Amino acid sequence: MQKIEQTTCLVAGKKNQEYDLDYSACLGCCDFGPNLLVDNNLVLGAEKNTVMEEITKAANTTTQTTEEKEANLDRVLNDLI
Repeated sequence: MQKIEQTTCLVAGKKNQEYDLDYSACLGCCDFGPNLLVDNNLVLGAEKNTVMEEITKAANTTTQTTEEKEANLDRVLNDLI
């Protein structure tokens, strides 16, 4: 969070034309933390030295629909069975 605040000149709870920075409730992925939610795209295992690149990449990624997410989950579960 410190790296993001330094780079964007924002503090948690503030926004500008490009970023809206805040803490979030549990994302359910503690084992893969630290995590970010960028435009409904989850970034797992964020690294201080690459976090801004990860944010940019996530912001430019098309968010999957609920149907696409369910189809992907079904494929993963079928592979496990």
